[in-house]
Amino acid sequence: MIQFTFGSIDGALNALPVGDNLYLCGKNSEEQRNALIAMYEAYVLRDLSSATYQAYVGMRYAHAVANHCNYGLQPLVNLDTLTKLYSEIDIVYNIIFNFGFIWTDTIMLLVGRPSQTESDYAYYFAFYLADLIFRFLFK
Repeated sequence: MIQFTFGSIDGALNALPVGDNLYLCGKNSEEQRNALIAMYEAYVLRDLSSATYQAYVGMRYAHAVANHCNYGLQPLVNLDTLTKLYSEIDIVYNIIFNFGFIWTDTIMLLVGRPSQTESDYAYYFAFYLADLIFRFLFK
């Protein structure tokens, strides 16, 4: 479930412009996920020193994730912006603009198989599905 959650967040935020607060939120979230996975793997091996260090690294990203996500979502989470998002959305233009990304996401969803992906399959699937969905909404 954690992998699916991180995958959905990272995939959705991956579709946003580089340098934006939500983009940075996604990058920090990805780094936090990597640290938490490393912590878990070290804990399973009973390497408590490494597990503690990786927990520290993961928690170090909590402020950056919260800060960038908060400031990135503030302009989007108001009635005017949400109304414009669905009333003035130009899906045809977004499909044309993001065609390469949409094509890549579709191919990656079709070829990905459990136990044959570099990352956890739930993360992989959620990342590409969320990225695909958000490509229709944002340019």
